[in-house]
Amino acid sequence: AGELNEKKRNQQLLEQYKARREEALARKLEKEKRKQKLLDQQLKLAEQAEQLRLQQEAAKKKAEDGDKKKRRRRTKKGKGGDDKQGQGQQQQQQQQSQQQQSGGGGDKSKGKRKRRKRGGGGN
Repeated sequence: AGELNEKKRNQQLLEQYKARREEALARKLEKEKRKQKLLDQQLKLAEQAEQLRLQQEAAKKKAEDGDKKKRRRRTKKGKGGDDKQGQGQQQQQQQQSQQQQSGGGGDKSKGKRKRRKRGGGGN
């Protein structure tokens, strides 16, 4: 009778052990899946960041190239002999910018005045 009880006990322990091992394996697989998903997300973000960086670099390079071309054009115009008309325009632009900085000078047109904001507290 004692041997029979011992066999039943061992059988139950074996079943419990198998069930626990199965649960542990399932938890381990879930953990691996979560970890892999996280890594995939990080990789995707890193790739997006790299693409964005490359786009920004390309845009910056394009802008710099455009600036270089503009500079070249300006220098080519400046080299061409007597360019009195261009100099006159430059002087006019400088005068206009100085007037704007000093508050408009003597020419006070109503369109350029800024409206005064009143500090009337609401309630």
